[in-house]
Amino acid sequence: NYGSSDGITFENITEQATIKIYNITGELVFTGSKNNTDNFYRWNTLNLQNEKVAAGVYLYLITDTANPSVKCKGKAIVIR
Repeated sequence: NYGSSDGITFENITEQATIKIYNITGELVFTGSKNNTDNFYRWNTLNLQNEKVAAGVYLYLITDTANPSVKCKGKAIVIR
């Protein structure tokens, strides 16, 4: 994944991927489903209430609805 001033991009993910973003305390901040054939998903760093998330470390979990055994997890940092 990599970031820019307008969000964080997750690359090389499958068509039916679901991305969940959690804050460092484990609370769900964002969830999104990929709905295109591109191999990336762009998170605009907004939360479930459509507000900008605070600067900090976030954990992500990417799963594939077509193949539940496929999972990817990691950390992303938002700097404001």
